[in-house]
Amino acid sequence: MTDAPARQPADVLEWTAHPLREQPVRGLIVSVLVLVCGLLVSMAVPYVFGGVLAATGAMLFLFLMLNRFYLPSRYRMDEHGIAV
Repeated sequence: MTDAPARQPADVLEWTAHPLREQPVRGLIVSVLVLVCGLLVSMAVPYVFGGVLAATGAMLFLFLMLNRFYLPSRYRMDEHGIAV
């Protein structure tokens, strides 16, 4: 009984996509737009604390919706299928 390292089949493809790193100018534009949206939401709420809370929620929501752009995505394709 030997402790041989696990082998990966030769037909496994793995890659990472990170659009923010590939398109930094677009990332800057998107980040500014998210901040502007947060500012507009905070100005729309008449109370200071409520405005800050609503703006934070709006920016967090936009970040979560754009997570494939901001965060790297890892892909793996083998004989069992595709995994993201």
